[in-house]
Amino acid sequence: MAAPMFLLASRHVVSAISLLVLGIICSCIRCDAFFLTGSSLRLSPSPVAFRAEISLLSEALTSSDACQNDTSTHARATHQTLFTMSEGERLRFQYDFDELVLSGNVSTVGSTAPTHAVLLLHPIGVGIGRWYYDRLVESLEKDYNRPNRLTSEGVRFVFLVPDLLGSGSASAPIAPDGNDAMLQLPLLKVSDWANQLQDLMADYEARSESKSHPIGQWTVVANGGCSPIALEVARSFADGTAPFTAEVHNVVLSSPPRLPFFLESADPEKVKKSYRTLSGVVGKLFWWYALRKDGSFIQRFSEKNLVGRAENLGDQWTKNCVAVAKLNDGRSRYSTFSFLAGSLQEGCKKSLDALKNSHVQFSFIRGTDRRRNRARSWFWQRRKKSAGKVKVEKKKENNDDEAEKTIEQYAKENGNGGETEYIGGRISLAHEDPDGYAAALALHLLL
Repeated sequence: MAAPMFLLASRHVVSAISLLVLGIICSCIRCDAFFLTGSSLRLSPSPVAFRAEISLLSEALTSSDACQNDTSTHARATHQTLFTMSEGERLRFQYDFDELVLSGNVSTVGSTAPTHAVLLLHPIGVGIGRWYYDRLVESLEKDYNRPNRLTSEGVRFVFLVPDLLGSGSASAPIAPDGNDAMLQLPLLKVSDWANQLQDLMADYEARSESKSHPIGQWTVVANGGCSPIALEVARSFADGTAPFTAEVHNVVLSSPPRLPFFLESADPEKVKKSYRTLSGVVGKLFWWYALRKDGSFIQRFSEKNLVGRAENLGDQWTKNCVAVAKLNDGRSRYSTFSFLAGSLQEGCKKSLDALKNSHVQFSFIRGTDRRRNRARSWFWQRRKKSAGKVKVEKKKENNDDEAEKTIEQYAKENGNGGETEYIGGRISLAHEDPDGYAAALALHLLL
């Protein structure tokens, strides 16, 4: 009886540890964190094998292949960038991005038609990458091959969907003087992701110019907690520091957080401390727990917090999350840990002030399911100390009006538009209602 009793006790210990780790992690995350997007690197598995493995909506494409018809081209390309991270480390990243070119037909779009480029930023979370927008890309391509407002405008549209640093194919950087992928990524911040995108935009502009398709303007689209990245990219153009030259015409934010997220900033030291904790044993146990049993925890969490109806996830959501989370020995966990630690909560006041009364328009896409997520993070809650109660409560009283205001209202008062379109779904709108999202995005692009 000793052996069975020992095995039973061991199971209880493992279960207890799992619940403890889950409790620790869930106490310091926001529920949108799970979806809430030169020389080659050593990727395992390779990007092509990975694309085939996770069952994409389009064919697996190499950088030299494309799926093309008379009006659209859907391809995948690889980009490499070398820059200094916010933490001071100089790293070389190589990553993939999807490209959808909607060139129209000869009668509506000529060879010299202006090009409107749209950058789609996927959410950051467990196993999320550029595949998050696969359904939307399919809907955009399908709609464009039928007469609609976009085809009648005589504009060439290009949609770029990159893996953000630390996610998917971009999770295995190497030092410029080395050849092996880093085992652990540094803390990623808003400026790191924004620099990645600005570098991609500048490179794409140069390549488009060489093909006689100069980029006329950009639209940057982000979801939920990644909104600060889109705003930072727009700010860089407004203040003249951007490496790209075409104007940022519009910033489209879907499922945006509440206004305090944009106006308040986190304690940088607390963010660093949280990241160190998550990058250790606690984070490894959490990653194991999230992926065990074919991602059953991811499935349950997503059904409960991210979609209006469970069937909106589809058959591939959890499979894709698990496959991407395992890519490069699971190193995409470090972008998720950066998010969970609060690196995106730097405050957007600088960006909002720089864009005030500018030509940049803010547009929004929200779901008709307005339920609030119940998961809360200690990081996002104001901790009240007995000595500071009076001061905290006074601040809250003075900011009641500001706290109840939405980001849309703030944008309108800031002179940046603030138009909102409502579609089906709750949080992960581009995945839940891709047709509705495509239609809403088309309206914002034609503002």
